[in-house]
Parts: sequence; C-alpha cells; structure tokens
Amino acid sequence: AGHAFSGDARNLVYLKDAVYHAWRDQGAGYNEIGTYVPFAVGSTDWATRVALSRNGNTLAGVGYEAVSRLTAFAFAYDVPSGSRLLFDAHQGAGSLQNLPSDVAITPDAERIVIGLYGDEAGLVPEIIAYERNGGSYEYLTSFDRPGSVRSLDLSANGKKLAISGRDP
Repeated sequence: AGHAFSGDARNLVYLKDAVYHAWRDQGAGYNEIGTYVPFAVGSTDWATRVALSRNGNTLAGVGYEAVSRLTAFAFAYDVPSGSRLLFDAHQGAGSLQNLPSDVAITPDAERIVIGLYGDEAGLVPEIIAYERNGGSYEYLTSFDRPGSVRSLDLSANGKKLAISGRDP
C-alpha cells in the first residue's frame, strides 16, 4: 500500500508524488516529522509501496523507473535521523514490466522482503530479502518463481514468508 501505520499507530507514513511523508501522533493529533525522497527531483522514478516497523523507526519501500519499467528499487530509511539504510536497484530486460508489487518488514526491522512482477528475460528474481547489519541492510537471499508476486507477508520473526501471485 502507499501508506502504513506503526504497530502502536503512533506513526504513519504515506506516499505523495513519489515522496514519503512521516507523521507522528503527538497526543493532540498527527504532526509531520519528516520527508524521505528516494529519487532525485525531476527523475522518472516512482516510489509505490511502503511498510513501517512496529516502533515506526524504520521505513521500507519499493519503486520503479517509469520509462522502461524494467528497473525496480528497494530502499529503507531510519525515520528519526532520515538516514538511508538501503538503496538497491534490480535491472530487468525484455518486454514485461519489472514492477514492484509489495514490501514487508519485520516488527523489529531486522528483515525486509520485496516482491516483484518479474522481467521477461528472468534476470531479476521475484522475491528478494534483506537483513539488517548494523546501520544498513544487506542482501540475504532471493527466490525466482515462475510467475509474478502480487502480495506478500512476512512472519514476525522474519523466517516465514507467504506470497500470492500469478503463474505464467
């Protein structure tokens, strides 16, 4: 989705014009606490989905390059500091669109998983997982499936993944 609450609903993130806006409930309503811009202003790249850790301190997102629609991106931010923790590009090939379909993050923000439609040439796996290593995320594993991922859900401990999709 283009919006997400933290586990306690004190934090909210939503997308507007490819920019993530973070809000925090200060007791008398929500106030904006930060904006996160994954792509250069004026670029042809779009952010499309967001997930938020339980405490609201880590934002995970996905996006794509809007001209060829063959490059999908994964990114994460530390909400309090605004520091980018992850930026990873996945370049596909062929006539199919390599669009991101979903993103999930564990409640403790230790793992992030993204789901993709997949590219025609099969260069990019449809499921890619990242694990936190100190102040950033690193590639953990990936899975190439025969069709597109439409949605996914990650267990609280980050060890089980449920997906739905479309087979070719």
